[in-house]
Amino acid sequence: MTESNLASKLRALKGTDVPSYQLLGVLLTLYLAQGLPLGFITQALPAILREYDAPLSLIGWSGLLMLPWALKFLWAPAVDRFYKPKVGQGRSWIIPIQLVVAGCLIGVSSVSYTHLTLPTKRIV
Repeated sequence: MTESNLASKLRALKGTDVPSYQLLGVLLTLYLAQGLPLGFITQALPAILREYDAPLSLIGWSGLLMLPWALKFLWAPAVDRFYKPKVGQGRSWIIPIQLVVAGCLIGVSSVSYTHLTLPTKRIV
């Protein structure tokens, strides 16, 4: 879909003129919001785990954290199809998923990490 087609569809939905730089800003923001966690998982997390002398097998398994991105095409149709019209298409999924993420973070914060060693000073 070209930018002009996207802009014309957005204009039809909103009934106003949407400048193309605003569309590019929205797309850039969405791209960064998706890319930052992926970059952290692929680049920073293995280095951090290695600093804490985590076994290489654990570092290898950490790649499974990218599974939601890889399988996004499977659950995306359900997100588009099932929602509460009263709440809205976005909020019907964002709010419950954020609550699940908050619960996971609370669960992870209660885990004791005393078995990890302190990072070792390495000269690269």
